[in-house]
Amino acid sequence: MGLFGPPGISHEVRARIANDIQAVAGDPEVVQKMTATGQIVSAGNAAEFAVSIAKQKAQVAEVAKLFGNKPVQ
Repeated sequence: MGLFGPPGISHEVRARIANDIQAVAGDPEVVQKMTATGQIVSAGNAAEFAVSIAKQKAQVAEVAKLFGNKPVQ
């Protein structure tokens, strides 16, 4: 799970949001509630999230190819 912002969001705003999310993700009560629903809490940064999205897109494209579908770009 991750958050997306509008194009052109300032680095300062992005950093402030990321810091807030990391603080919340470090709260033991939040972690307990999320893990109880099967989620794995791993608060990363914007660059790590971008890499994760790129990997997921590649995986979906491979599955789509197996079924003869063409992924949307």
